Amino acid sequence: MPYALKVERAQSSTVILENMADQMVKAGVKYIDGDVVADDSFYVNEPYGTGWAQDDLQWGFGAPVSALTINDNLIFVNILPGEKPGDRAFVTLDPPTAYYKVESRILTVATGGTHKIGVHRDQGSHTVTAWGTVTVNDGLDREELAAEDPAAYAAQLFYEILTRHGIVIYGHTRVHHTAPSSVVTEDVPITTLPLLGSTSPAIPTNRATLVLAAYDSLPLIEDLRLINKVSQNLHAELALRLVGKAGGGIGNSETGLKVEQNFLTQAGVAPEEYDFHDGCGLSRENLVTPAAQVKLLQYVAAQPWAAKFQDTLPVAGVDGSLADRWKDTDLIGHVRAKTGTMEHVSALSGYAITLSGKNLAFSIMVNNYALRTGRIREVIDQIVQAIVDDQPEKK
Repeated sequence: MPYALKVERAQSSTVILENMADQMVKAGVKYIDGDVVADDSFYVNEPYGTGWAQDDLQWGFGAPVSALTINDNLIFVNILPGEKPGDRAFVTLDPPTAYYKVESRILTVATGGTHKIGVHRDQGSHTVTAWGTVTVNDGLDREELAAEDPAAYAAQLFYEILTRHGIVIYGHTRVHHTAPSSVVTEDVPITTLPLLGSTSPAIPTNRATLVLAAYDSLPLIEDLRLINKVSQNLHAELALRLVGKAGGGIGNSETGLKVEQNFLTQAGVAPEEYDFHDGCGLSRENLVTPAAQVKLLQYVAAQPWAAKFQDTLPVAGVDGSLADRWKDTDLIGHVRAKTGTMEHVSALSGYAITLSGKNLAFSIMVNNYALRTGRIREVIDQIVQAIVDDQPEKK
């Protein structure tokens, strides 16, 4: 979904699959004498990045990676209070599917009671457990959970949607993965990434197929805008595998990181200035210096596609992850930057236009702190304010 439309969900989370089912019906498909096969072998099956924390994996920001991605590999848990105190809350899944079952232990309590709920899904489990209490006048509570095995999840969703469209299926669902053990990662040629906004390089396939339904994704620049504006981890991981494949390698993170290293070398960033293990930054093993970030930002600013890239970054006080920062200040529109947040880590890197008209690249990183994150952001915001004001930071 493009960033400009990523507001309150106005359409079904499975609208693409619904449209493809419509196409199949119009093509004359009445039954499938076989299985619904979800093939995500375009990328190697490595759903999680190196160094991802186990307790991140059930949430939306830790969704597993797959070449076959539906609804950002998420399932939404919707929770509404019962009609009166003592009733169980209504817990439903969006999209509705038999892929998961729900065990609800959430009770409705009287007005003035405690609203406190928990939602959990064990790794490898297809059971979502919800517990706690909601008050009778509470509104909708919506939790994002990661879908286990996205390809199998997509197959189940499509099976159910095809059935609802009147197509009889005599088989079952199954998946086709490319196992990591079946591929050998080789060096990739030194390459630059495609120009932003250009057509992605064609990646050939040897499979002759009869296409009954299709969906064309948006241009890469639109996906980069989504990644940067709202910190969409899954799409960043998919982009890493895409540049690996487009750069002459296979669709895995290792090849993508090699292409990335080639690019950073061209940008003047030395290997000892960083150590990357994934595409989105969720890995605790990632390391990078602020100086390396600034070198990269300076390099990008000199490229013909610089303006297109800068347009993907959040704007201070306007949108994305910076929408609520520097509101009602003279910084609005003066800063375009990407946030970076983990437990005990807060960072901000990007571009600033000072009040005197200077164009600057900056990178601020704070880690290993015990203060609340809000206080750290206040300090970062003060530093950025001083940069834009063309004045030394006030102590």
